[in-house]
Amino acid sequence: MGGPASGEIAAQMAISNFEEIQDIDHGKELDFLKEQFLKSDKRILQTANQNPDIEAMGTTLIAVFIKNQKAYWSHVGDSRLFLLRKTRLKQITKDQTFARFLFNEGEITKEQIPTHYSQYILDQCIGHGDCEPETGSFLLKKNDFLILSTDGLHKVLDQKKMKDLLSFDVSIKTKTEKLFQKVLEVKGNDDISVIILHVL
Repeated sequence: MGGPASGEIAAQMAISNFEEIQDIDHGKELDFLKEQFLKSDKRILQTANQNPDIEAMGTTLIAVFIKNQKAYWSHVGDSRLFLLRKTRLKQITKDQTFARFLFNEGEITKEQIPTHYSQYILDQCIGHGDCEPETGSFLLKKNDFLILSTDGLHKVLDQKKMKDLLSFDVSIKTKTEKLFQKVLEVKGNDDISVIILHVL
């Protein structure tokens, strides 16, 4: 957000809070993740306020912490966490967009969200000082795959196409490459970030 350069700065600042994490006290995983999000939000806002060239910068953010076969997650914006279990691909997070806000207010139906003009207008982001991270957790099973992605992926590929590409019995590297290749074939340009984790 705020242009490619500003968005890159905001993204790097947001993830820097997580680089040195080795462990989190049991029972405090979600609180810890939320705290890191709020710290990133405040830090990015302060930096932006000190530099007019990047005053509009912000970023979406999703983080997953895995401990004892359990995934703890937190997110802000419209980056997504998916769980691929056997042949089922499930979206874990809910996009923090204006379309979802309208749905929650009863203004539009669930079926209208994917085609509504505001489906890609962010209701929340990191860097504007008032983010509201959403959190959750779930148990993992052997051979689960976790997919973390920015909207550059899921704006182009629907879940069926994603599932088909992810279901190939190939390495994680190849799965990721297949997703990137298909996005580039369809659209050709967007910022795309994808992380795939395999539970052994």
